Amino acid sequence: MTHQTAHTALGEEWLVDYAAGNLSPAYAAVAECFLDLNEDRRKTVDELERVGGALLDTADGREGLSVAAADLLAREDDAPEVQE
Repeated sequence: MTHQTAHTALGEEWLVDYAAGNLSPAYAAVAECFLDLNEDRRKTVDELERVGGALLDTADGREGLSVAAADLLAREDDAPEVQE
């Protein structure tokens, strides 16, 4: 029997769907528990939410957004640090 580490328990697709609010309530609860235990992935979700918000701010509302998870995560790597 193999064990997954906490870091790989939820894939990037889950994190993007969670950040976008696309998970069912039950799956969102699983994601929240995971994120409570994994600070690095929590930071990833926080950044995805900021990117998603910026995309929504620039959208004109006439078209759907077509952004892949890999594109969002690549943008996260290039994003400047946010001062809180």
